[in-house]
Amino acid sequence: MYYPREEKRDFLTTLSTLSLIAIVPLAILALMSNHGATALFMLLGNQQAQARITDIQNTPNPDLNIITYRYDADGTSFTATYTQNRQHDPAAYAINDRIPVIHSTWSPSIKMTQAAYEASDADAKVFMGCSTAILLLLGLSFWALTRQRKHAAEDFYY
Repeated sequence: MYYPREEKRDFLTTLSTLSLIAIVPLAILALMSNHGATALFMLLGNQQAQARITDIQNTPNPDLNIITYRYDADGTSFTATYTQNRQHDPAAYAINDRIPVIHSTWSPSIKMTQAAYEASDADAKVFMGCSTAILLLLGLSFWALTRQRKHAAEDFYY
């Protein structure tokens, strides 16, 4: 026997479940956006500094180098590493050379090299899109769950 209230309850349950399931691939995609969260955080406020290269390690892959650099921000010294991909950053660095670094004005320990920052525009867009979609899906799921509870409370009178 067809019961419209049962159909509505099934629809709300399915909507809530599918929206929660859709969050998982979006979260994985957001985590795969390489420097997306860092680049978005840097958009809120960043400052450029010059770092001094202290060490360069060659890897078996000729297109990759691991560069260790040191920079000062707000009177505090920070040491970090940068994996240089010569396909995106073809500059030839040597020890004691200067490399441009962009760090956050809110937290100077959050930093990126200028080359990585310029290449992370797409990562930031992917991370922002996925984060927005996750929040919308969570809101949709919460809305469906509250409608389910209201629907169940109304069933008491039927």
